Amino acid sequence: MCRIFEGARVYGTVVKWLPPDLSEGDPSLFLVRHDDGDREELEQNELETALTAFSEAAAAEGVGPSAGAPEVWRLEGHRFVGSRVARPFDGARGGVQFALATIIKWLPAGENPETEPALFRAVHDDADEEDLVEAEVEEGLACFGRLAMERAEWRPDGHKFVGAKIARRFGKRTVLARISKWLPADETDGEPALFRAVHDDGDEEDLEEAEAAQAIAMYQAMPERRTTRVSAA
Repeated sequence: MCRIFEGARVYGTVVKWLPPDLSEGDPSLFLVRHDDGDREELEQNELETALTAFSEAAAAEGVGPSAGAPEVWRLEGHRFVGSRVARPFDGARGGVQFALATIIKWLPAGENPETEPALFRAVHDDADEEDLVEAEVEEGLACFGRLAMERAEWRPDGHKFVGAKIARRFGKRTVLARISKWLPADETDGEPALFRAVHDDGDEEDLEEAEAAQAIAMYQAMPERRTTRVSAA
């Protein structure tokens, strides 16, 4: 996008957005990071003006992928815009974790959709960005739905293990954690109860009841001097 300040063009990128609050009548806001490092928040009409200015600059100065056919990202016109998605990635010690993101805009497919598919800009909650093709967005929507259902079923209380400190061994390393919530067993599907362990370094894992009990016992058996050293690592 392009903003005009005292006749000078300043280019920038939308890094995240805040959906409208219909109950309060507050409009959508878009956080823009300028190429010079400054930031500002724009309402949708201001951003649309800035996108138009970028298109005009692209045609006049060759900004963007092609001076004759600049890319114009759109803030509406597709059902994916505004959707929440979950993107999988490999955890620090194996296993799959998820990054949550919002689709803030989209770029229609080119003349040949096979080589120039539609793209959807996903802004992660930690401000990272990535462009997804339609199939990846569909997968992210389904994944986010599953996570939302799962998180609705997890309980922050109702079991003696919740809040307990635990110790887990990974090779020669001992990692401390705390059980933050639990998911009751599903007797219909034969699924065991699970306990969400949040490691002191921020990683997470789900333990079955026997694993959680063993980890609690391991923590309780650690001498105070050893516990303090590991906690500080």
